[in-house]
Amino acid sequence: MIISHKYKFIFVKTRKVGGTSLEIALSKHLDKDDIVTPVSEENIRIEKGFMTGTDYKKALLDIRSYDIYFWNKALARRLYRHCKFNAPFSLPAKPRKYYPHMSAKDIKKAIGDDIWNSYYKFTIEKNPWDMVMSYYYF
Repeated sequence: MIISHKYKFIFVKTRKVGGTSLEIALSKHLDKDDIVTPVSEENIRIEKGFMTGTDYKKALLDIRSYDIYFWNKALARRLYRHCKFNAPFSLPAKPRKYYPHMSAKDIKKAIGDDIWNSYYKFTIEKNPWDMVMSYYYF
């Protein structure tokens, strides 16, 4: 996820569509005031001198804790939906204000209506069949 105050755009990154490549390419044009979430290939950004994930060292630790949060939440929903009872564990709090694969709804809540309404927003999407194959091999 990228929020560029310099160019007034928001890139919403979805899963398994090549968003990391686009994030790395866009990082070349970002400033220190822009919001950038870390990617798994953060070393490429560093080698090229591009803008890295905001608060880089802390962000690397938070990717794993957010993934745990995401999968625990998905498991809890599935258990409730199929078994009609709540999961016997509590979900960890979201580790950061901004995180990879943040939904548009959460981004809007984090940045406010003024910025959300005045910035250009975009994402990329794959052919549904290619996406299924990508998830399968992932």
